[in-house]
This record gives sequence, structure tokens and C-alpha cells, in this order.
Amino acid sequence: MPDVSVASVKSDFQVYDDASFVVLREKADAVLKGYSPEMFKKTDENNTSWRLTNSDTGWPLIIGREDRKKIAKNPKRGIPILQLVASRFFAEVVANAVLVESHKDLIHQHIDVVAVHRLYAPMFLDGKLYRVKLTVKEMGQRGGNLPNRLHSIDGVEIENAPLGNPLFGLTNQADTAQPTTRHTLSIAQLLHGAKRDSDGQPFEEDTA
Repeated sequence: MPDVSVASVKSDFQVYDDASFVVLREKADAVLKGYSPEMFKKTDENNTSWRLTNSDTGWPLIIGREDRKKIAKNPKRGIPILQLVASRFFAEVVANAVLVESHKDLIHQHIDVVAVHRLYAPMFLDGKLYRVKLTVKEMGQRGGNLPNRLHSIDGVEIENAPLGNPLFGLTNQADTAQPTTRHTLSIAQLLHGAKRDSDGQPFEEDTA
């Protein structure tokens, strides 16, 4: 499997107080609305390309109303998630993510959920290294004009890269002399320390 590109994300919104946090949440919500099933349908009807597409799988990804609310209403500990979503780099991170795990809907066992997929992508956010985890639900459709299978982003999580660990073979500071978008990681480096959701076991067994 080829190496993964590291996106360099610069946050357009900083949080100084409660008021600025509310502004960040509102911006994130507005961005996510642009990836709704309704917008996807309009784009498809106009025969134009969809902005939120994953390169590894080729899936166009949507974000439903309930998932949008869940992501945009992250508490203050989720500020990096909101900064990523509200930035102009969100689509790039989603495009870079690689599919590493697929399984049935083990928790909710929803009848319309064909599968749950986990994708990971590395990124620098304001000079700090993170690993982004995307949860994507593959939905089976019951009629209508949309494709038979929709892939909807159900969750966005951000994990800190362990300091002093050769996780990515990179430092936790962006190299100002070289654009960080030129950095790449192997799958083993990207998944170092991460665990599968299906059984809680580390991914290292799969990437060794």
C-alpha cells in the first residue's frame, strides 16, 4: 500500500473565550451543511464533481443532519476537530485518509447500515501533529434518486501523535523550510499505537 500524504492545516479560527468558541461551532456547522445528502443530489443532477471524496476508496462522502449536529456540537475539548472541519483543508484530509477497517454495525445494528468503515489520515494542525480518525457508515438506500449505497461520515476524531515516539518519523513541529504537504508516512507509521474497533487489538499485527 502506498504511503499517505500529511496535510498541513492552518486553522482560520482561534478560540479565546466562549464567544469565539460559539463562532467556531457555527462555522463548522455551516461547512458541514455543504456536504449534506441534499447538496450531493443537487451536485449529481448538475453533473459536477463532489468536493468531499476519498481517494483511497473513490467514495463520495456525505454528512447527514444528525451527524453534522454531533460533530459540530463538540465540547471545548474537541476544539481541534472543529478547527479542522471549519478550515479550508477538511476536504484534503478526508481525501488523504486510508481505509483500514470494515465491519458490521456491531453497536447499533441498524438495519440500513451495510457496514461501518474506519479511515485514518495524518495532519499538521497549526504546527502540531495529529492522527485523524473518520468513521464512515455505508448506508443501503430504499428507493429514491440517490445511489444504492451512500457513504456517510458518522464521526471525526483527532488523536495526538505520541511525543518522543517514532510514530510518523516526524517532529511535532511543522518544518517551515519545507511545505509539510510533501511529508508522507507509511501505513505502519500512521497506525502505530492505534487499535481496531472490532476487537480492540493493535493494527501493528496487520501492518507488520
